[in-house]
Amino acid sequence: MNARTTTRLLTSLASVAAFLAAAAPVLAQEAGHAPVPAERRLLAVGILVAFLALMIVWAWLYRRVNRA
Repeated sequence: MNARTTTRLLTSLASVAAFLAAAAPVLAQEAGHAPVPAERRLLAVGILVAFLALMIVWAWLYRRVNRA
């Protein structure tokens, strides 16, 4: 396994973990558990959006560095 494959694997695992962490409060509420406060849902969505923005910037920088 080379560095590129390892990086892609770790990035994929990190993105899945971030999505699950951000979606957990909403999924718990849908499953019939205690209602989730709006602030917590907003925080979860904020974490997901921030992570996705970070991934976009990381991919852009990765392509820019490897193009040279």
